[in-house]
Amino acid sequence: MREIHQLLKDVKLQLHELKDVHESISKLAGKADLAPTSLEFAQNLDKHDDLSHLRQEFQIPKVRDVVSKGTVLENANDDAVYIASNSIGLLSKRSRELINEEIDVWATRGELGFHTHPHDRPWDRIDETVISKLATLIGAKPVEVAVKGDIKTNLSNLLTTFYTPTKDRHKILIEHKASPTDMFSVDSQIKSHGYDPAESILKVESTSGRVTTENPDILNLINKEGDTISVVFLGAVNYYTGQLFHLEKITKAAHKKGCVVILDLAHAIGNIVLKLHDWKIDCATWSSEKYLNAGPGSVSGIFIHEKYARDFEHSRFAALWGYKKETRLKMEEPFDQPSALYVASLLGSLEVFAKTNLWDLRTKSILLTGYLEFLLSKLIGGAGYEMLTPRDTRQRGAQISIKLTAEDKNLTVIKKLADRGFVVDGRKSGNIVMAPVPLYNTYMDVWKLAKALKEVLAEIQ
Repeated sequence: MREIHQLLKDVKLQLHELKDVHESISKLAGKADLAPTSLEFAQNLDKHDDLSHLRQEFQIPKVRDVVSKGTVLENANDDAVYIASNSIGLLSKRSRELINEEIDVWATRGELGFHTHPHDRPWDRIDETVISKLATLIGAKPVEVAVKGDIKTNLSNLLTTFYTPTKDRHKILIEHKASPTDMFSVDSQIKSHGYDPAESILKVESTSGRVTTENPDILNLINKEGDTISVVFLGAVNYYTGQLFHLEKITKAAHKKGCVVILDLAHAIGNIVLKLHDWKIDCATWSSEKYLNAGPGSVSGIFIHEKYARDFEHSRFAALWGYKKETRLKMEEPFDQPSALYVASLLGSLEVFAKTNLWDLRTKSILLTGYLEFLLSKLIGGAGYEMLTPRDTRQRGAQISIKLTAEDKNLTVIKKLADRGFVVDGRKSGNIVMAPVPLYNTYMDVWKLAKALKEVLAEIQ
């Protein structure tokens, strides 16, 4: 038993290069002399988890809070198993503290909070409290990051700036099964320039027949159609399958053909290791409510590579945050700035991220999803569902998506799981989406979920 801690560390060093973690899980269980599907093995993994202390930083829902009204369970006061951060992350206790502080400042100081603040977070500069932390998460320089708006507005603004179609170069390449937000944004931009989406949207279809969009297919299409493509627009981690794209290779290929690369990081930021500056990504935006745990409707952000700092060829929409700090408040026109409450919520979560590093988080994430996939294959054996997420752990984020054989039972399964104290997602995608995150999910969470899913699928047969 003592040796498993060192063995786990050795395994973690290899995870970023492994396609399949099943062998590693079996090896760990064997070293502990435990069955890999046993409760004791899950408990043992949690015992040796170096990030387990971060769970106490979050408000975990109780079983009684997630079951249907009137449902009575013996474990009603236990923590629910929440594995739905691909939809919305949990509230950090620090975010609650900071939001309450801002409410108190509002109550006691009113307008003075814009300029003098007891916690040194004056509202007219509150975005500065999160810029460097966000830059660290996405691998950017602080000067390349701004906090503003919502993802839909930011996507529209970025496309308006960087999508400059011509007769010969008017296409936007986008992944198969892109998020509705991305598709609507692309469709409306193309129409606004007088082009036909049927001709100008270049959707990458998989040559393997899989639901995922294969990286080689993206690269081949860029090489083939690159001279007609204005923008390569991808969700860095696909919302539907959890697939992680090879962003550096794709960007190099796109730039070689003269294309601009725009990323939707909604399901990537706080989830995977990003190096936007080094990869020379042109621009990106994200929502903060998912893996960043900043709450519903939370403030978005944008990244624009510093190579555009003195580029005035592209059209720009000037607003408050486009002016120098010294003069921005002298403008007479109305301006927009991020909500102090939303920024405070984001800051609280980012302070939790700062207690660890993305490498360790990503390593645990790989092991969590690998363990979940392993348990599903061993306990259920693939009966009643199809695995949508790539089995190659290097090509997925903190997400396992499955498609039920009985497709019309999707919502039934989600409800049955909720009435057992398990929260998963899939209402919009039509799948069952499970997103175990390293900040607060445990190996026991994963073990319990796999066991519960087996029971629920047996009930609907």
